[in-house]
Amino acid sequence: MFNDERIIIESGKIFRKTNIVALIISVVFLIVRLFLYFLESDFPNTNLGFGLFSTEIVTIIMSLVIILYGELKYKDEVNDERIETVKYNYYNKSIKILLISIIAGYAVSMIDSFNRISYDFDANYIIWIFQVLGVALVYFNFKKKQISINYSFINNDNKTYYKHVFKLIIYLGIACGIIYVSCGIVAALIY
Repeated sequence: MFNDERIIIESGKIFRKTNIVALIISVVFLIVRLFLYFLESDFPNTNLGFGLFSTEIVTIIMSLVIILYGELKYKDEVNDERIETVKYNYYNKSIKILLISIIAGYAVSMIDSFNRISYDFDANYIIWIFQVLGVALVYFNFKKKQISINYSFINNDNKTYYKHVFKLIIYLGIACGIIYVSCGIVAALIY
């Protein structure tokens, strides 16, 4: 596996920036959606469940935890390249946790999707925003730095490369399947 410290640092910076953008988008969506709910409903009697805002809440919490942990744990007065490499390697790995938590938050929000008000955004609108902005941000930043997104295994022979890509697709599919099946079972038990 190819492992260059400069590429790890640059891709870690890109994923850190992606974390921050996800945090900002989630905060904006949460504020706007709360405003819409309070505007349309009678405020003291409003039942705001976690499920209605779970995508935003989970994304905010996970992004804050990832960013705060990364910045506090790897804080160093001396500009040491080894510590910087470890720090940004952490951001490279933590983006997977953020992705799975966003999908889990979205799956939980689907349980309460029938409680949405008429002026609210569609349930999958925030996921669409995350996909389009997230992919565009990551792609263009990697392109700007002239780094291949799959740099760690692109130099392998074709069989190994496609096997690795297929394995990543299977892992993401299994994670999504587990999340949606569990939320489907919970929704069936509740309703």
